[in-house]
Amino acid sequence: TLKHASNTDGWIFDAYRSGTEGFALWINSLEQGKAGTFGNSYNALVWSECRTHAVNFLEEYSAKLSGERKVLAEEALGYYQIVAENLKVVADLYPLGGYKEGETCPVDTTLTQAVIALNTAKEAEVKALEVLKKYVVL
Repeated sequence: TLKHASNTDGWIFDAYRSGTEGFALWINSLEQGKAGTFGNSYNALVWSECRTHAVNFLEEYSAKLSGERKVLAEEALGYYQIVAENLKVVADLYPLGGYKEGETCPVDTTLTQAVIALNTAKEAEVKALEVLKKYVVL
């Protein structure tokens, strides 16, 4: 997760970003009216599902831990719950299906709501990654 989120060479395709840089690129694309409707909906759905799985994993995993590792896993869990909830907001705002080739997301109130949710998710992701870095060095 940490390696992928840091956009390590060989882990991310050219012109793509992951982790907090991915959120920034996504937000920027939306705000500039450049985000394709299909890609935006697809990414919202997939990343929402990924972060929901992260929540499920951390719930199960933290139950097996004790001490400082448990505290850190539960802290990361709290942040990933925020990320998952906000990515679900974006997925609900832009349901998958019925798009024309080359269509972009309109710059409107839906986009404003999506950007707020993405910024909230990004901030929580930053905090979650900081916690995971602490966990790895234990």
